Amino acid sequence: MGYLFGDATPFPLNENFIDTLSALTDACVALFRAETASVHRNQDVVDARTLATQQLAQLQELGQSVQRALTPFVQGGKSSPASTAATEIGRAAQTALKSASDGIQSLRDRKIRDATANDLTSDVRKACQPFLIGHQLPGTNYGIDWSVELGTEAVDLQVYGYLPEDIRTVYKGKVDGNSIWANPIRVHDHEPELTITVSKEPGLLGGNTRKEGLHRMVVTKVHYTPGQFFYELRQSSKKSSPGFRVVIKDGSKPTPYIYRLSQDGKIDGKPEKLSGESAVAVKKLWNHLESSLDDLHAMRSTLTSLKLGRSKDECSKPQLLAETMLTIVAPLVLEMRKRSQVHGELDIKRELGDGRREELFVNRDELCSRFANLPDHQRRAFEAVGLSKESTQEFTRSMMAAPPDGEPDLDDVLEAVGRSDERTREVTIEAGEPDD
Repeated sequence: MGYLFGDATPFPLNENFIDTLSALTDACVALFRAETASVHRNQDVVDARTLATQQLAQLQELGQSVQRALTPFVQGGKSSPASTAATEIGRAAQTALKSASDGIQSLRDRKIRDATANDLTSDVRKACQPFLIGHQLPGTNYGIDWSVELGTEAVDLQVYGYLPEDIRTVYKGKVDGNSIWANPIRVHDHEPELTITVSKEPGLLGGNTRKEGLHRMVVTKVHYTPGQFFYELRQSSKKSSPGFRVVIKDGSKPTPYIYRLSQDGKIDGKPEKLSGESAVAVKKLWNHLESSLDDLHAMRSTLTSLKLGRSKDECSKPQLLAETMLTIVAPLVLEMRKRSQVHGELDIKRELGDGRREELFVNRDELCSRFANLPDHQRRAFEAVGLSKESTQEFTRSMMAAPPDGEPDLDDVLEAVGRSDERTREVTIEAGEPDD
């Protein structure tokens, strides 16, 4: 099933981008509102501290005034009704001022706690989760970390998202019970006979090599991210058992390496380079696993981390994130406007086969209504990427100036989409990079 622009020319993405754009608009509106709420909370903190400082200064001045007024009655060291009364008044005033000071500081601290109760990073994740779980930005790549807990055979899944403009996401996954990934994967189910030749373990008698039947083992871990690519095999998933880690080093001639795993799953010894039929065997098993990786991407269920740029901390700048995501889709939005056949709409067509097509569209006014109540400077972020009510001719005329360096155009998007269809397999091996 392919997609076309409104003028029936090929659309670069094989997805319903109308739904994607609609969901992205909602996510960005939520991010802008989170930014505004954060600004207000920060101002509440400043106001609470400023007011408390002023009130404490007034109390201090009042205390000094009381002390100056009472001093003449208590000086000289002679006891008299007046000095006794002045002393009592001074003590009472000091107690009252201390109580008032404590009350001011307590109120200040409560206001600050209330203002900072919401975690901004949680607000960012909450705003983005519906979009990032159900959709994706053009050029997004995914990584996978799937594993089986030995003994219980419980499955754990983490999905990593690598988005354009250095946006990085992590998701908790929920594996479908009907998926092959819902249980340890028996190699025999995919390859009834799969044997490799490896060096003998130290201390074993006989020749230098021995045969290992991988078809008798189970896959208990698959790790696939740009830079790391391996899977692990164990003799049993019901208990701790030895096995292998297979790492395929990418290049013009992909080279597999194998590590022995001890009973507790730790790497035991140096990596061994596989060749010939052994290399073919481990690649064949990987091909079976790789063919179902996209199923795991789609099982992401909870956004647990979102980072922007080179920061090691989670994103705490919702407005910057919203502007960045809108910039990523801007070239496609502009192209859709240019190729739309209906004034005021963004549309694409979906080919259904047998010469039939389905039109998918959204009225720009409907999208604009979603961010109409935002402040001017936030609305302009949508309008700048083509989500505006003005005619396409007027919008195009306003965009005739060359984009600044670094701003993506349609070619950038197409290139990113192309890259997202290719898997990155340059591997960093945890136990040290083997020499070729």
